Amino acid sequence: MNIENVKEKITKLLALAGSPVEAEAALAAAKAQELLDKYNLSMADVETADRKTEDKIGKKVTTEKSELQEYDIKLFCRLADLFDSFGYINNNWILSDRTGKQEKRQSLGVIGHKGDMEVMLYTYEYLMGAVLRLYKEELKKEKTRQKEEYGHKMTWNETWKFRLGFCDGCVCRVLERMKQERETRLQADVKCTALVRVRKANVTKWVGDNMKMGKSKARGRTKDWGARKKGYERGSEIGLHKAVKGGGDKRQLN
Repeated sequence: MNIENVKEKITKLLALAGSPVEAEAALAAAKAQELLDKYNLSMADVETADRKTEDKIGKKVTTEKSELQEYDIKLFCRLADLFDSFGYINNNWILSDRTGKQEKRQSLGVIGHKGDMEVMLYTYEYLMGAVLRLYKEELKKEKTRQKEEYGHKMTWNETWKFRLGFCDGCVCRVLERMKQERETRLQADVKCTALVRVRKANVTKWVGDNMKMGKSKARGRTKDWGARKKGYERGSEIGLHKAVKGGGDKRQLN
């Protein structure tokens, strides 16, 4: 392995070392330090190599939906930030075959280094699935409770407000936990913190040079605040260390 390939590998490992995923971060940081010592390299050497790979920054877009919910956008965009990437909403207008009118379609996009984006997208899919699973469990309990206490079924509007509140609270708690874990690890590793800042600055520069960003966001809707509290509490139950496969790798999510 030539020295430039070594630098590139260390760069990728240190990017994963800044991941909110604890098991993955620990393994990547240890391997990066091993290579630094083995080849007698400094962080200055690695940062120079990282700047050379700036042109490898790209973007990925998720499947289109008629309308994105606030909790969906919140999880995606803040998770992108935790993985040193940039999340955004993509709006498109298409001609409907059914109505013959223009209809709005929204999708979520992420900009960043390839490895960061891949792990971020795997993590997003896993976490959103976990949030929705807990929501269904709690909704079933709430329907039973209302029928027993009030003698009626939940209306469609009540169910929707419950979903918005529960999922928002659950997402907020998960993001809070991931942010706390990441900050703790970065504070303990100055080298990793320095490179994370460089990578994030590279992505921010790419966005400024290549993207024209608007201010579109999901329409705010009334939430069930009692459901939000339940969602926040149950967000502590979601394991952040789960196995996710992608791109031929098996990654550990805390």
